[in-house]
Amino acid sequence: MLRKLYRMIANRSHPRIVTIVNKILIRWGVQPLFTGTRKQLHQYWMLPPEEVNKPEAYLEGRGRSEYLIGVIKRFGSSNDTILELGCNVGRNLLYLWQNGFKNLSGIEMNEHALEIVRTSFPECGQVSIYKGLLEEVLPRLEDKKFDIIFSMAVLEHIHPQSNFIFKEIVRVCKKYIITIEIEHSSGARVFPRNYREVFEKLGCAMVYHEEIKESCCELKSYTARIFKVK
Repeated sequence: MLRKLYRMIANRSHPRIVTIVNKILIRWGVQPLFTGTRKQLHQYWMLPPEEVNKPEAYLEGRGRSEYLIGVIKRFGSSNDTILELGCNVGRNLLYLWQNGFKNLSGIEMNEHALEIVRTSFPECGQVSIYKGLLEEVLPRLEDKKFDIIFSMAVLEHIHPQSNFIFKEIVRVCKKYIITIEIEHSSGARVFPRNYREVFEKLGCAMVYHEEIKESCCELKSYTARIFKVK
């Protein structure tokens, strides 16, 4: 009954209302409006049908990776162990490798993306890649395994039923968590969250925040945050 009421009030012609309602539902771990189930989301990202989301599309994006390097260098060093959540074809990891960061790891669920990592970015041959869902891989990792854990346009696709992974991220991280995500809009596969609220509730302290307004880095309208793990 309540869901029917939401659909009457927050229809697709009112995206701002949909986003507000969905933020509340996401915080509660409830299925948001106009979105797929967790199983549907996993199936989509394992084999995206649209060209824009296929692994090959992520080979490009120099501006994004260069922005990431600048953010990580604010608090990280070349000796840090770094984990990327949802590394896709490994473009960000390649840029980190080329900038002197060698202790790199990633988690990726898409098998085709992992094949591209091996063929397109052979420089990343020494990067450790965990194959599987974040929901499956993170709980298996040991406490404080990585100095820095970061995500770029990945956590925004995490279904509310998987909210438990944020606690796992904090458990596995030793120093800093970096999020570069959409926080202010909702979509069929986009779940808006305020990551300051998410990680401060888990005991982290935000030490950097930027609402990205420039389009030069291809991340306009994204929010970047850095959290120190206590």
